[in-house]
Order: sequence, then C-alpha cells, then structure tokens
Amino acid sequence: MLCAVDESGEKMKRVFKYIGRMKLRNKILVCFLLLISLAFAITTYSSYNVVSNLMENEVNELAAISVSQISKNIDLYLDELYRLTNMALADESFRRAIRASTGSSQQMSDSTNEIFQFLFNIHLYRSDLHSTVLYTPSGKVYTQGYIKYIEEKTTAALEPWCQEMMTDSTAHFRVVGQRTAELWPGHGSTLEVFTVARRIADINGQLLGVLVLNTYYDSLMDIFETVTNKNNARLYLQNVQGELLWQSMDDANAARNENVPFSTEGYVSISQPVSMVDWQVTIAVPRNQLFANVNSALASFYSLVIISLLGIVLMYSIFAYTFTKPLHRLTQGMQRVGKGDFSVSVPPASMDEIGELTVGFNNMTQQIKQLLNRMVEMEVREKESEYLVLQSQINPHFLYNTLEAIRMRCIVHKEREIAEVINNLSNLFRLSISRKERFVSLREELEHVKSYILVQNFRFDQKYHLDVQVADELLDYKTFKLMLQPLVENCVFHGLELKPEIGHIRISAEKAEENLVIRIEDDGVGISEANLAQLRDFLAHPSEHPDRRSLGLRTVHERIRLFFGEECGLQIESQQDEGTRITLVMPAFVDEKEVTFYV
Repeated sequence: MLCAVDESGEKMKRVFKYIGRMKLRNKILVCFLLLISLAFAITTYSSYNVVSNLMENEVNELAAISVSQISKNIDLYLDELYRLTNMALADESFRRAIRASTGSSQQMSDSTNEIFQFLFNIHLYRSDLHSTVLYTPSGKVYTQGYIKYIEEKTTAALEPWCQEMMTDSTAHFRVVGQRTAELWPGHGSTLEVFTVARRIADINGQLLGVLVLNTYYDSLMDIFETVTNKNNARLYLQNVQGELLWQSMDDANAARNENVPFSTEGYVSISQPVSMVDWQVTIAVPRNQLFANVNSALASFYSLVIISLLGIVLMYSIFAYTFTKPLHRLTQGMQRVGKGDFSVSVPPASMDEIGELTVGFNNMTQQIKQLLNRMVEMEVREKESEYLVLQSQINPHFLYNTLEAIRMRCIVHKEREIAEVINNLSNLFRLSISRKERFVSLREELEHVKSYILVQNFRFDQKYHLDVQVADELLDYKTFKLMLQPLVENCVFHGLELKPEIGHIRISAEKAEENLVIRIEDDGVGISEANLAQLRDFLAHPSEHPDRRSLGLRTVHERIRLFFGEECGLQIESQQDEGTRITLVMPAFVDEKEVTFYV
C-alpha cells in the first residue's frame, strides 16, 4: 500500500516538473482548455437542469390552468342545469298541475297540457337537452323533448336512483351522470345522455315528483376538447370511488368512454376536483415529449462545443505567438539590465498592456540611469542643504535680537508706547515663524490675537476694542496655529476699517458636545445679502471663484475641513450696517491622539 502511494507521489512530481518546463504558451493553452471544458460542462449541466425545471414548472402551471378551467366549466355546466330545475320550484301553476293529474278526466287533461307546456318551456332553454322528464309518485312518466309521450308504470319499475329520490326527502338535487336512455318505451332504441334530477315537493313537504333533465353526453365531453391533443396530453375523469368515467384515447378509433385502467407513470400530471359533484379531472403530459426539444438542443450544443474548442485551439496558436513574442524581447532586455547595462531600450510592439509594460520598463531603466548620475550631485549638495537649514534657523533669532535691541533703545529713551508695539510685533513673529508645530493652545492663539490688535491700535490710534469672553477651562484646548488672527484681520479690514467710530470685536467660545465652537463678532458695516451669498458659495466651492479675495477665510475653512471633515469649518452670518459673526467649529481636544484626522 505504501509503495503504491509513493509511486503515485513520484508520478505527480514528474507531472508538475514537466509542466514547469513547458513554455508559457503551452501552459496557457492547457489551462485554457481545461477551464473552458469545465465551464462548458458546468454550464451544460446547470442549463439542462434549469431549463428542465423551468419547463416542467411551466407545464405544471399551464396544466393546472387547463384543469382548473375544465373543472370550472363542468361546475358551470352543472350549475346551469341546477338553476334550470329551480323553475319547477318557482312555478306554482306547474305544481298545481301535478297535484291535479290524479283528479277527474277534465282536470287530468288540463293538467297534462300544463305539465307538457312547462317541460317544453324548459327544453327550449338549452340546445343540448335531449329530453325533459317528470316522474310522479302515481307512476306516470311525462317526457318532452326529442320525443313526447306519457307512460304509466309502477314506482318499483323506476330506476334505483329515481326510487331513492322518491323516498329520501333530503335528496333535493342529484347528478346521476352518464346513463343510457330509451328513445321510445319498449322499442329498444337508446342514447348516451348525461342526467341530473331534482326532487319537487309541495310547500308542506309532500312529494310531487322528480324532474329529470337529460342532455346529450357529447355536449359535456366537448368541454375537454379545448385541451386534448396538446403536447400529446391525456385527460381523465374519475368519480370519488376511483372509477374512470372518461378519458382521451391515444387511439383515435377507440371508444371515448371505454372504462380501461390508466396510469400516469412517465407523465407530468395535475388533478383538480369538481366542486358540485364527486369527480376529479386529471391532465397528464408525457415527459419524453416535454423534454424532446431540450435533448435535441443539447445534442446541437455538444456539437457546437466541439467545433468551438477546435476553433479556440487554432485562434490561440495565432494569439500565443503574437502575445509571447514581445514578452520574449522584454525578457532579453531585462537580462541585459541584470548584467548592468542600463542603456537598454526595448521598442514596444503594440499599445496594449504588454506595450505599456515595455514603455514602463524603458522608463524605469532611464530613471535608474538618471538616479545613478544624480547620486554624486546629491552628495555635493548635501553640505549646502545643511548650511541653508542652519541659516533658516539663525535668521529668526537675528530678527528677534534686532527687535529686542530696538525695544530696549526705546525704553532707554522712554518711548514706552513704541517699545510695547515692538514687543507685540516680536511676539507675532515668534509664533508665526519660529514654532514648527501644527497645533497650539487656544490661550496662545488668543495672546497672538491680542498682540495683533495692539499693533493695529498703534497704527490707527486705538480704533479697535477687543473683548475676549472665554472660560478658563477652554483655554487648554488645541487649535490650528494662526487660525484666529486671519479671522480677526478680516473683521478689521472688511468690517471696522470703514466705520468712522470705534469698532468692537468680541471673541467667545463654548464646548458643544464633542466640538469646540468659537465665535468672532464685530459691529462693523456688515455684508449685503448678495455679497454674503457669494462669500458662502466661495467657501463651499473655492475652485469656481479663482479671482475672489478673502484668502484668509478660505485658508482657515479649508484647513479645518481637510483635517476634521465636511461637518466642520466656518459659518458666516451678517446683516448690512449691523455687523458680522463668524462661527468656527472643530473637534475639542487637548492631545492630538484624542481626535481622528482625515489626512
């Protein structure tokens, strides 16, 4: 057993080794044929099952509709006969004539005419009525229709079903079904009819007789003709005891009502009961006939598959050569690059993916060559870059030292106001130039704004008044560096500079849920509705307004939305000649690790 397993393992290794040595085009061909064959097999099997199930379901649905329609037609047929017998219960003169049929000769003559006239009137209602018959308890039988006669017989001579209706007061209406009726008493001439009977009683329950309607049996069987011989379908009519009442025959010369056993084996069958009588209608469609077209289509499909596979092999041979030739050239170029020759350039044979790969390979070799040439240049410039970094660090210190020297000179000469302005200006430069961090505390931002207002007040003779209303517990929350100063500057130059009297700026802050909300309000000239609408559209779609100013507002708004999402940013409210309010919304955090950034 172990030897057999080892031998199988060795065979598998040899197979894989052989596949590994195969050319790429042969590997693709083998894999392609295997996948195509598997796909065809799965598709064929699945399609056959799906189509078979769909066809069987469709036939079941159609058969169910046909059987249901036949059942309804039979019910309608019987219901019409039932309604026709109701005329005997609604006609008082007819019932009076039946009672008078046992009286004097004159009464009997008049009643006989009345009875025949009533039976004749019923017979006129339907063209398929063979005869209308009245059986009376006295033994008289009145017949109207195909023939007209009166027959005298005893009750015992009546058929069993008629005797039962004479004696059973609960048997109001009965479907007798198929029977053989005499055309003329004693002549032996008969006809197949379909019979229904109705018990007629007086208002006090006294039996007056039994009304019988005999229709041509073929008229009932015509109901089945609408679905017989469709797809070689067969129809069966059975009673509740399982006896075969009627079936459609395969042999056209066979009797329609021949009572022979039937079987639905090899058929798709559907049954439906008839509600007014204990009958059941069954339709059966042969399976071999149902799937004959599917099997024929499947054979054609197999032939098409074989032809397709042969065509695929031929087309693949052409395709494989075209496909692998540029790959071969690219492989040779890569081998030369591996040996250190970066001057290789492989001409692309086409503009497909392989052509793009070839172009990318050529670009890669050129870039590698350029990178190698630049390495020396980068080493030379490295020292220069270090020097520039040191210089960028020295220049701010030189600026601060110079400003500090000027400030001290002003103090010596007792120019306190100028010294204070120089100090505030130095603080502004220190925050905007020296510090490299992205976020600062709200406290530091407010100090920066205060220094800015002090410098502006020096320039414009104390024209601006700054009111900061921020709780101490909010001062440690982080904001962007240089975030509030552009907004305050916007208030100064666009809202308060045009105002003749002193302008007021109020900064307030609050924490709303997880957000820090900062409001900057001024009592300046405000913004008109048209300009406010343009400004809001500019903040929402800055790329559509390339020439618009307000860069400070746009920069702050875009920074906040870039880092914290679309729900954050600036909101502007303003009324003409009343002032402007800018609301800034961003997450409230003390440590950058507490918040999620979008970049």
